Amino acid sequence: MEHSIGKTIAELRKAKGWTQIELAEKLQVSDKAVSKWEKDGGAPSLEFFPALASVFSVTIDYLMTGNKKENIHSFSSEIAKQTKGEIEVSKEQYLVNGILDIEKVVAENNYDFVEKAINESYIHIVEIIHNYITKNNWKKIFEFAIDNNVHVVAKAILKQRYDIAETKLLEVIWCDDMIKPDWQGGVSKQIREYRKLNQELLGLTTLGKKSMKGGVWEYSGIMYDKDFATFDYAIKYLRNKRVEILSEIKTKIAYQNIQSELNKEYFEKQIKNENFEIVIIKLCVLLETILRSKYNCDSEVDFSEILEKYCVEYLHDEKISSLLHKLRKSRNSLVHPDQNESMISLDELKACVDYILNLA
Repeated sequence: MEHSIGKTIAELRKAKGWTQIELAEKLQVSDKAVSKWEKDGGAPSLEFFPALASVFSVTIDYLMTGNKKENIHSFSSEIAKQTKGEIEVSKEQYLVNGILDIEKVVAENNYDFVEKAINESYIHIVEIIHNYITKNNWKKIFEFAIDNNVHVVAKAILKQRYDIAETKLLEVIWCDDMIKPDWQGGVSKQIREYRKLNQELLGLTTLGKKSMKGGVWEYSGIMYDKDFATFDYAIKYLRNKRVEILSEIKTKIAYQNIQSELNKEYFEKQIKNENFEIVIIKLCVLLETILRSKYNCDSEVDFSEILEKYCVEYLHDEKISSLLHKLRKSRNSLVHPDQNESMISLDELKACVDYILNLA
């Protein structure tokens, strides 16, 4: 049997012992409006749902469904507890309304920690909403829409037009400029904060700066038309971004750790103790880490290729370029004696130390 919002309001009013006029006064509407609701002559406007839930001390979900067993909290407090799996690192200090603050996690400077957190937590509001859509939890999405003034979505849900609700949801939480100015209530500050979190890392910094190309809106490489504008597309985009972000973070953390260890004092001490072979090997480690971080290259790309790329693109000093290549070949001779390359001199080694430390 279809639930009647009007009958639920009438039952709740009578349980409180209020007349229609008294309820109307509390809601600052006419008693005729209350009468119309209770007779199912029309549902209350969306802005009245929070007020009705408040005066009757029930949830919005109860008004919609009459379900007394569920105690649904507000969307914001509910998603603050959400994670994708069992993960100790996803504590409140790393979550903002249920979304992982990646920069905060990266600040721990522990790649295993970062990898686990990013892979097992939500990194964008799209993932949270998609989870509710997958579970057909439109009641929860309705609460989100009400909490955040997205009335066009709430109206679509009330009419059971879930296709429209899904499309409008994606527009609101994924693409700024797709929000039409005639939407009732606009979009809440909280949604804008959701979209802002991790925005730069996810490559979404130019959302809202759109251009029309062949009849298709383009947002910083994200195509937005009726074929691409789906949650599946957004989820796939975020899945790929996780891989990219983790690769960059792994390189940067390695670089930071090596840079803190291999500093000027370290090399001066090794040279003073005449540990030249250690200096050559460690200097190459530092240089390789710097360049891999610069080009975001993984270990599959050969160091010689990265060094050559750097020398061609940035080094206009043939002497320094030659020294860096000689340093790499000297390292190879130490690691692979059969290669029998000519070794770098002490003065050349010191010049490499100065250049690479300045580069770092």
